[in-house]
Amino acid sequence: MASSSKRKAVADDVGSSTRKRKKGKTNELGLILNTSSDMSRYNNHLYRDIALSRYPDEFTLLKLGIENNVMTLLHNIGWTQFIGTKYYTHKKVTIEFLSTITFIKDKDNPQVKFSFSNNEFNMSLTEFNTKMGFASEGLIHTSRNKDINPEDYDPHEFWSLITGRNHFESRSAKASMIHNPVFRYVHRVMACTIFGRPKTGTVRSDELYLLWAMVNSRTVNTGWYLLNHLAFVGGQAKGTKMAVGGVIEFIKRKITGQVEVDEDDRYIDGNYFVDIDYLKNIHMIKEKEGYPDNFQLMIGNEPSIVLPDSSRTDTTKWDNWLYNDVVLQVPQQHHAQGEHEVHHPQDEAQHEDMVHDDHDDQQPPGGMQDDGDWRVRMESKMDKFDSELLRQSQMMFAMMQHFNIQAPPSD
Repeated sequence: MASSSKRKAVADDVGSSTRKRKKGKTNELGLILNTSSDMSRYNNHLYRDIALSRYPDEFTLLKLGIENNVMTLLHNIGWTQFIGTKYYTHKKVTIEFLSTITFIKDKDNPQVKFSFSNNEFNMSLTEFNTKMGFASEGLIHTSRNKDINPEDYDPHEFWSLITGRNHFESRSAKASMIHNPVFRYVHRVMACTIFGRPKTGTVRSDELYLLWAMVNSRTVNTGWYLLNHLAFVGGQAKGTKMAVGGVIEFIKRKITGQVEVDEDDRYIDGNYFVDIDYLKNIHMIKEKEGYPDNFQLMIGNEPSIVLPDSSRTDTTKWDNWLYNDVVLQVPQQHHAQGEHEVHHPQDEAQHEDMVHDDHDDQQPPGGMQDDGDWRVRMESKMDKFDSELLRQSQMMFAMMQHFNIQAPPSD
């Protein structure tokens, strides 16, 4: 019998949300910050660069033939409005929120505090979810607390189903290992919104779990994931980009009902979509030569199926989760002449199970190509290694069959 402790259901909250007008001296942005912690964080955020939130692009989804599947997955966990609609990034709103957010992850009654327009808001997690339009209860997966993991979720098994690789490790799990473009696209959208960060090329354990929840139509506690990540970003130091402005604008509108923006806080211009150019920049797709309406899907830096092709991308069919019939026949790509190794230091310490991304995961600024050389080399090396292991395993299996040898029993 399943233990109730295996499922995280937030208890009924006591009290109600509060809104209080702050008093005090305003700073150069017109913000009132009354605690040393808020002022310290503000001084960090004031000089941080901003990467824009990115949302699904209808034209791109239609062009690749994956619109219905992508939107269905988002709908399955109630994210149609949250992620399916674009929200602009505003610097002042972003800095104020990140300077003031406090998320208290109390076991029985989690609480959150933040400010908009010098108004301080305090509420429970359940109240926050209700205001956002999220489910107020739902599963929470964390890699460190196994007691609250859903019993039927195995990250290694699910990772194997969508990549063909047997073991999931967030530090080395590349998004380019995922075969189906629907899953790849949804992951990038998550990495540019709810888990917004400048480096989006790796798969966090949270992102893998939420992708599993979408596929299986499981209710998840979206507010917990969102606030947990925003509180982390709020505590980051100088030198790291902020990539959560769009989701903060979404929160502001839901909490305050305010659609208008201050004249001195106009939105930041740029590309807010996971569009064709973005997907080409991150080497997920490339144009198929001679066919202007078709694209080649890239898996681990190797070309695979041609898009659009709904018969191969429909995620309701398990056969479409892996393209081994195509990928295993593709020769490994050799390095271009003149390439040399480039070492890029990590620029931030991640919290809990957040992966340590490297330079190859850097989200390219709007309209600019990213330097993917290092990423291409490393992914190529990883794929060659995995392919060699697979080749040796297949040879060993064939020899065992030939000589009628049985494998030793597993422990």
